[in-house]
Amino acid sequence: MDNMEKIWLDELASNAFSKLKTLIVEYCEKLLSMFSFDAILTRFQNLEELTVTDCGSLEVVFHIRELNMSGTHTTSTSQLRELYLERLPKLKHVWSGLPSSMAKSMTQLERLVVRSCGVEEIIAGEDGGVRMGASDCFFPRLTTLTLDELPKLRSFYKNSHTPTWPHLKELLVRHCGKMRSFSFASEIQSCQGSTTHENQPALSLEKVFPHLKRLTLAREDVAMMQHDIFGDLKELTLAYYHEENVGFPSEFFLQRFPNLEYLTIEHSSFEEIFSNVFAHEGVTPYGGLIEREKPLKAFGNLKRFWLNNLWNLRCVWKDGSLMAEILKQTEDLWIWQCPSLSIVFPSLISFQSLTYLQIQNCMGLVHIGTCSAMTSLVHLTRLILRDCGALKDVVTDDGKGVEEISFPML
Repeated sequence: MDNMEKIWLDELASNAFSKLKTLIVEYCEKLLSMFSFDAILTRFQNLEELTVTDCGSLEVVFHIRELNMSGTHTTSTSQLRELYLERLPKLKHVWSGLPSSMAKSMTQLERLVVRSCGVEEIIAGEDGGVRMGASDCFFPRLTTLTLDELPKLRSFYKNSHTPTWPHLKELLVRHCGKMRSFSFASEIQSCQGSTTHENQPALSLEKVFPHLKRLTLAREDVAMMQHDIFGDLKELTLAYYHEENVGFPSEFFLQRFPNLEYLTIEHSSFEEIFSNVFAHEGVTPYGGLIEREKPLKAFGNLKRFWLNNLWNLRCVWKDGSLMAEILKQTEDLWIWQCPSLSIVFPSLISFQSLTYLQIQNCMGLVHIGTCSAMTSLVHLTRLILRDCGALKDVVTDDGKGVEEISFPML
């Protein structure tokens, strides 16, 4: 397969692959392009899933040739539902030379995943761009969009007019040069002919993608957020706070995600998470007044908490902190690659809801917890410890006279 430069013959019969639904192409090092888009509409009219990986020379997946846009080309609809592209270092565009008539045929696409590619622009239109009217739908059924590790990516597409994607539920824009979740949403809003001025409301990610259920936000995204409330969001990842001594944005979470169930904090230099301490009057270390019920209500549905690759994290929680209150209702706690963490449960607090605990690759971890703290883990059903090289004892004596520790559900 290393020497294959072309997969399809131009003389291919029109019905040669009419029943093909899934196609996987990998390790074709000399392959330059995959399809002409008219082939998708005619010869591969029932193709639903396409995966292309590890093709070192591939520059474009769908190349649009000059065609007579009449007959079946203008009336056919691509059945492609899932497109996965990964490790394609020479890829410049996914669609190249795309005219509006063909753009409107891609109505079935639900999942688009592009990872670790050299892509500069997802869709490169004709000289005038993909021209579409305000009522036209472009990927109207898209539910999942992942743009990951695309350092050369400048834009999704340009010179186009695109409505919101009402069905989009999962959005990940990560390590994509200047493209992030909010800059991507800003591009979409700009394509709709809507720009933000000083006397106009700031960009609302919630309005651009109204039904998101899974979202990843970087520091730049958080800084751009105004007063969005994501009522449908179930899973949130906060990441890429790389600066030393950066503070955790605790108040950012309050009242924004009322139905959040899964929270992941990763790839950041935080020393503490949700470190706000409730004093008797409710005064935070920053001088603001916080009612105890307000932040706790904000995390009322949280079930799973993941901490991953937090290289400066010194403690998971401390007495009286918001994090301690959150953990009281958390069912799953995962801690990965936190090398500065030496103990997870330093003092007694009730963890009546915790059933699953996994700690992995925490090379500085010495103890899981003190005797008194571990007595509260009575509902723990699964405990996984892996690759924690400095671990001396799972439990350490804190001198409070605890004689027996029992995990009846483990």
